[in-house]
Amino acid sequence: MMKDLKMETIDYQKEYQLKNMEINALLELSNAINDNIKESQLVLAYQFTLMGSAGVGRLALFIVEETNARTMNCKAQFNTAQNYTQAPLPEAFLDITKITKKEDFGPNVDESFQEFDVLIPVSHKDQRLAMLFVAQKEVGRVNDMNLQFIQAITNLVAVAIENKKFARQQMKQELMSRELEIAHQVQKSLLPTKLPQGDKFHVAAEYVPHHGIGGDYYDYISLDDHRFLICMADVSGKGVPAALVMSNFQASLRTIILHTTDLKEAVAAVNHQIYSRNGQDKFITVFLAIYDQREQQLNYVNAGHNQPMLIREDGRLELLDQGSTVIGIMDPLPFISEGVVKNLTEFTLFCYTDGLTETFNTAEEDFGEERTEECLRRNFRKKPDEINQIMMDALNDFRGEVPFADDISLLTIKKWD
Repeated sequence: MMKDLKMETIDYQKEYQLKNMEINALLELSNAINDNIKESQLVLAYQFTLMGSAGVGRLALFIVEETNARTMNCKAQFNTAQNYTQAPLPEAFLDITKITKKEDFGPNVDESFQEFDVLIPVSHKDQRLAMLFVAQKEVGRVNDMNLQFIQAITNLVAVAIENKKFARQQMKQELMSRELEIAHQVQKSLLPTKLPQGDKFHVAAEYVPHHGIGGDYYDYISLDDHRFLICMADVSGKGVPAALVMSNFQASLRTIILHTTDLKEAVAAVNHQIYSRNGQDKFITVFLAIYDQREQQLNYVNAGHNQPMLIREDGRLELLDQGSTVIGIMDPLPFISEGVVKNLTEFTLFCYTDGLTETFNTAEEDFGEERTEECLRRNFRKKPDEINQIMMDALNDFRGEVPFADDISLLTIKKWD
């Protein structure tokens, strides 16, 4: 009787000590999480806790990847015969939802996992976070491991790791947002803030970026008291890389045009600058034109850009297609020709990027050059800002609920006597 009582007391003390160890382990891990220690340090503390307080002699912890909820990779392993970091967890384990002993793993499981005694799935709010494989310190004594305790602290650690992943993603998004905002400001600074709006000469522009930052660029540069340069360009790609390439283009163009107003020389020099800085990763379509009011002459080079539409006062329309291929993909350019339009007194010049003509409607038809030309012919006698607005209204009516697929830039120049 006394012997049984003594044994019961010993068992009670042992259980008390074990529970006390488990509570202390939970507190230590909770404090570590609250102190926001590094993920690697947290995993190490967790591993030592299982080894010291839960009777675990071997473990492999698999955590859900940030980009794929059906992919789990080994975050920690201890005393294992296999190296589990070389491949993701086999699909056969992913649908197990309760604590499972190895004899119930199933026939399709890799034999290497037979070195473990138990699989413990870990979820939080119906979301699978981790899979823990454990083996006891001594063979045949699985019951010495408190599986519920192990599952509890694994859940604690897995949630902490998930929170760290969320924080990293949030930080990445915030960083991306800041980069996009900077690039957006850079791009805005490239575009002219004021365009001429006189009694006999008027320039207007419209710019609709697709994703806040685009690869379109237009410019107006006064060369002297009787000449001005206009530019319309479109860089391949979108986002920050496109904005940076376009920034390089603008800086190169404005520097080169100070030294030469020969358009063929300017295009060749800009191409060299873009090619040398970006290799063949990006290309730019460019339309450059200089109008001389004294000579009443327009000189231009079209380097692979959509053909601007020039309408004289009598309604004759001309497509400006002379020039070269796109810039930035080869140096030197294989050919450059310069277009010349003489006796140009009163005219409307409409420049645009391909976002206009390549906008689709619900029938999967594009707006196209024909609709653009028809709209311009009907309205070319109006003011440039009115022409741009009418063109955008026609485009929006055409596309209906179909979203824009690209940036859209319009630049309209009108001169009359």
